[in-house]
Amino acid sequence: MNLDRSSERGFLSERLVAVALSKLQEEGLIDDYAWLWMCSNKSASDLQKEWVDFIVVRRRGLGLPLQVKTSPKHAAVHRKRHKDIPVVIVGRSQELSIVEERTRTVISTTPHTLWQKDWHAFYVLLVPRFLRRYAKKEARRLRKFG
Repeated sequence: MNLDRSSERGFLSERLVAVALSKLQEEGLIDDYAWLWMCSNKSASDLQKEWVDFIVVRRRGLGLPLQVKTSPKHAAVHRKRHKDIPVVIVGRSQELSIVEERTRTVISTTPHTLWQKDWHAFYVLLVPRFLRRYAKKEARRLRKFG
């Protein structure tokens, strides 16, 4: 993978959030998630251009888009443009425990009105069942190295 320094930092930040989401899934706070970078699908690519990095899902058919940012400054710009897409700020520390807590806080404090059936439907469309199982295995593998 040939990434510039900024893209590499963004990818590493998203990877940390993927590990955090996997832990939240194990704890039962969320049912599943899709990391759009891992979806080789035009719809996923289009969504990433719309400032969505993850779709998090809960039981009862509700989904939530998530964006990952590496700095508060970038997060402020994102929040101004996309009020309905919550953001997790990884920051410079890149420590998994901090990222887990920030991800948990964003998911726990997001208003229920932002958890929508349309996002869940999009998740189901993007991520076929066999890939969802693969993603869970990949998340367990990432946790070992996270």
